[in-house]
Amino acid sequence: MGYLRAYFYEPVVNIDKANHSAKLQLKLLEGAPSYINDFNVQGSESISHKEVMKFFDVRKGDPVDPLSMRESAQKLEYEYQIRGFKYVKVKLPEIETIEEGYNDYNVTVEEGPRIRIGDIIIQGNYSTKNYVVTRELTMKSGDLLNPEEIRESRRKLLRL
Repeated sequence: MGYLRAYFYEPVVNIDKANHSAKLQLKLLEGAPSYINDFNVQGSESISHKEVMKFFDVRKGDPVDPLSMRESAQKLEYEYQIRGFKYVKVKLPEIETIEEGYNDYNVTVEEGPRIRIGDIIIQGNYSTKNYVVTRELTMKSGDLLNPEEIRESRRKLLRL
């Protein structure tokens, strides 16, 4: 882990026809690993630093794991979205900018505006009355836009 500059050469396959087997030669160049020296989060105003750090379970000296960092960033973005921040972006350092050895790892949160639900327009219900659809919704005009609430409302409506 942490080998961000690892390179795999083209594999070499030698076939032994007499024994019906193949010898596979894999050659790689690891390079030096990259580690976290200091982990910083900037721009997070609506979620506390302590809460943000729960999404990124990293400590000084941990190897840099871009896949894990991306997964953590996506989970943090979703947490923001259920709090009404539809357009949040959690930006991680580009892999190319991370040096071998120890690095300060800087994450930037661009929260964007909180989005509230305006009008709720019901369409396409020819036999179901509007009040029946409205009754099943878990949100109303003025609430923060929350993908979980939309999903739950949709689930309830599909059970009608």
